Amino acid sequence: MNFSKIIIALIMVLSSSICLGWGQLGHRLIAQIAEDHLSTVAHWQILVLLQDEPNLEQGHELADIASWADKWRYTRAGHVTAPWHYDDREVCGFQTYQCSQRGCLQNALKAQLTILANPSRPSKERAIALKWVVHLVGDLHQPLHEADDHDQGGNAVKVVTPSGQITSLHRLWDVDLVEDVADQLGSAPLTIQSLPKPNLQQWIDDSHHWAVLVAYGDLPGFQCNHSLPNQPLVLTTAYMHEAQSVVRKQLVLAGIHLAQLLNQTLNAELDHPKP
Repeated sequence: MNFSKIIIALIMVLSSSICLGWGQLGHRLIAQIAEDHLSTVAHWQILVLLQDEPNLEQGHELADIASWADKWRYTRAGHVTAPWHYDDREVCGFQTYQCSQRGCLQNALKAQLTILANPSRPSKERAIALKWVVHLVGDLHQPLHEADDHDQGGNAVKVVTPSGQITSLHRLWDVDLVEDVADQLGSAPLTIQSLPKPNLQQWIDDSHHWAVLVAYGDLPGFQCNHSLPNQPLVLTTAYMHEAQSVVRKQLVLAGIHLAQLLNQTLNAELDHPKP
């Protein structure tokens, strides 16, 4: 994939968008990586499911639907799905995570995978499930969608970058760091063959680990069970470099993991054809 030809245009179009998930740019990049690792069967199944979707670019069908879930959550019918985009796992402490009654990311993803894998379900339902799977796999690889310090996943924490930009910790990881590394993803050495079989819980745990170790752990003045200062936290160059490294890795892993899940889910349909 030649990322260099699309990054500047994508950043110009998408960087001003509302800060959701990885942001539109991050989700699109993840989907494009996944598209490069789809099996022939999975790709064909996706084309069939999305055949009634308007305005999809050939070869980038997943990228074009990658941010649908963020748009849906701000509709009258879709607002109840807002909790599906994150798991509020504590940064400090090791208690077992309990999904709230309103829902959570990991439960939503499992439910949508079940729908997608069932060829007896209506094609329209499975197409919507595909949109959710593409988006939620991306979300679970964003560390601040798998961690919370009673601050709305970092949305309530203001930070100042070394360049003087004031933003929220969540937006930094959603958007700004993605823009920093977007043109560095094409040379990533990982391949679908080099990774273990899909393991949702391991992916979730890894993302939470990066939140604890870097996103929060390297914040100036951060300590468990202590409130952060009210004023914006001044980030060091070292913090930015470490965060960029994590984001670069998580974006690539999200894309390959998404392809793994889709290949596994949609290839399996051949073993259970419609009666």
